[in-house]
Amino acid sequence: MMYLFLLLTCFRPASDTLPGADTTIYTKVDSVAQYLGGEVAWNNLVRRTMDQHYNEIIQSGSTGTCIVRFVVHTDGTVTDITALTMDGTTLAKVMIEMVRKAGPWMPAWYKGKNVNSYRQQKVVIGAQ
Repeated sequence: MMYLFLLLTCFRPASDTLPGADTTIYTKVDSVAQYLGGEVAWNNLVRRTMDQHYNEIIQSGSTGTCIVRFVVHTDGTVTDITALTMDGTTLAKVMIEMVRKAGPWMPAWYKGKNVNSYRQQKVVIGAQ
């Protein structure tokens, strides 16, 4: 099995419809959103998920670099999970489902308060 995963962050302004809530997705933060178990737990989850689905991904021919983006909200929930690359492939579907089921996150911080932010997960899968 050969794969590589990299955690990247990317931020972009956006809006939501919750009245009275700060719905901005901040472009500058003091501390990025993190998986509730930390980077080690997140990396382990990515690794386990890719191990579990490796044969399925390879057999479907969806090898390559897949980047999935999602919003981590101030309450730690995750929404707007989308594949920026390889959309519709088995690899993208596996990654989207992994993020959806991953559980809560610690939101990004800016000036001492929780803020909404984008996160990206990049996974590279190659056939041996």
